Amino acid sequence: VNMYSQNTWIRLGGIYMQALTEIKPGESCTVKWMVTGARIAEWMEKHSITEGSRIRVIQNCMGDLIIGTEKEKVAVGREIAFRIKV
Repeated sequence: VNMYSQNTWIRLGGIYMQALTEIKPGESCTVKWMVTGARIAEWMEKHSITEGSRIRVIQNCMGDLIIGTEKEKVAVGREIAFRIKV
């Protein structure tokens, strides 16, 4: 079982979230919660991926996800995308 493609909804304080890996190409969403290390959090902030930011999934296939932020398009690995809840 691939843990990065489970269709799982998480309930946190009345808010339902799912992993970014579950979002289909073309869909937009709001980042609600992230679990990352300091270096990755710094990289994501530099690319405007923070809690509350709007992002759009451009590509979501077996490899990395390509997402669009307010400034640019970036590739995010599946392991990191799984830790981003939207």
